[in-house]
Amino acid sequence: MGSESSSMRGFTLQDPPWTHPSGLTIHPAQLQEGRPASVFVYQPDNQEKVDKAAKHLKTLRHPCLLRFLSCAVEEDGIYLVTERVKPLEMVLQQLSADEICAGIYDILQALVFLHERGRVSHNNICLSSVFVSEDGHWKLGGMEMVCKLTEVAPESAEFGALPVSLSHARDAFLFGRLVESLLAHVQVQSEVLSSFKNTVKNLLLNPEPELRPALSTFLNHAFFRNDFLEVVNFLESLTVKTEDEKNEFFKTLFDRVSSLPEELISSRLVPLLLNQFVFAEPPAVKSFLPHLLRPKRDIMGRQREDCLLSPALFQTKVIPVLMKMFEVHEEHVRVVLLTHIDAYGELFTLKELKDIILPQVLLGLRDTSDLLVSVTLRGLAALVCLLGPEVVVGGGRVKIFKSTTPGFTKITDTTPEGSPVHSANNHLSLATQTSLSTVLAKSNFPGVNPNCLTVEELRTHESLTESRKDDFPTENGSRRLG
Repeated sequence: MGSESSSMRGFTLQDPPWTHPSGLTIHPAQLQEGRPASVFVYQPDNQEKVDKAAKHLKTLRHPCLLRFLSCAVEEDGIYLVTERVKPLEMVLQQLSADEICAGIYDILQALVFLHERGRVSHNNICLSSVFVSEDGHWKLGGMEMVCKLTEVAPESAEFGALPVSLSHARDAFLFGRLVESLLAHVQVQSEVLSSFKNTVKNLLLNPEPELRPALSTFLNHAFFRNDFLEVVNFLESLTVKTEDEKNEFFKTLFDRVSSLPEELISSRLVPLLLNQFVFAEPPAVKSFLPHLLRPKRDIMGRQREDCLLSPALFQTKVIPVLMKMFEVHEEHVRVVLLTHIDAYGELFTLKELKDIILPQVLLGLRDTSDLLVSVTLRGLAALVCLLGPEVVVGGGRVKIFKSTTPGFTKITDTTPEGSPVHSANNHLSLATQTSLSTVLAKSNFPGVNPNCLTVEELRTHESLTESRKDDFPTENGSRRLG
């Protein structure tokens, strides 16, 4: 079962795979058209079970259900292809309390859909049936035991006889057990969490099936009313919100997310916030995006107030998204990107700036929009500082403007030309310029063009560089800022 044979089926298996104790293996994979996917590899004797799961995955479509792509039966196994996911068991220890809360809400929505729209019971709700997609959402899989609500087994040692009106009770109990195990991983305690735990224990895990309410009654529980989940839900339904709702949301968004962990903002909210729909909202452009599109520290090491992400997280999570957005040829998107490029441009590599960003920016010079031409020129000014004028403007430059200044703008130097004082001043000026140039050449900021910095900034840069030598650990154990 190598990559060659799997490629012939329409996908290429990748490593590392994840193996469930039951023998099921889940591989990351790439489809022939380049899209990422996951491939569930079952033993050949599981065909009936896989056929049933594939059937339900194909017919039951919901954002919180595992998305089916294809299925292939071969001599060496059965290959079920889905969207790219990871088993929840792989990543659970790394998730925050907010992410676990949002994940439980995802599974709850999936079950409500199955019960009320699909008119089926899942019957297999457990940790191994839950997966995490690339955007952080939890997806319910494990559809091998799905059946119609009218076909739920009427009798079992655990649940007793269930009339059709209580056919949701089995899933309710299993969901309660799953929630109980998941909440054991939440370290931060609160009154709302305690209330939710008691509700799960007293209702979902009640030994009397008739006392287990429909799962839809839990959707409005206070446990699911937190800033992170409400922000995610609003952004995912942004296109159906009213103008007043959007105005209020974006005006208060910074205050709502500023208390969230940076890692959570960068991994879960950045993809929802950096897109053409949000960039088209004036309150977002004015009140929120400046906080997101400017890293907390600039190239000189100075802190920026009211910014959300550190340079390291910005470079890892935001820069890849911005590179894709520069390929979007919509005026309102390009205007927002270029308005803030002076703040984040330094976090691209020089190759990315030269090969990807600069050609895209130059397109704006030929546009018929005066506004776009204006912000393009401003963006090019920022790129000159990062790439140098030869790269941005081109070669063949000649000296046109004289470097002298009118006498009335400076104090007249009456020292004779041949005076020792005059010579000493010249040597001091030359030494200062040489020292600053050396500092910049050896600094951690290879993209800095000294021609674009003021004398004060150069001095600041020099002092910062010197202080780094004592602030971060080096190979011999001393500290240096890096």
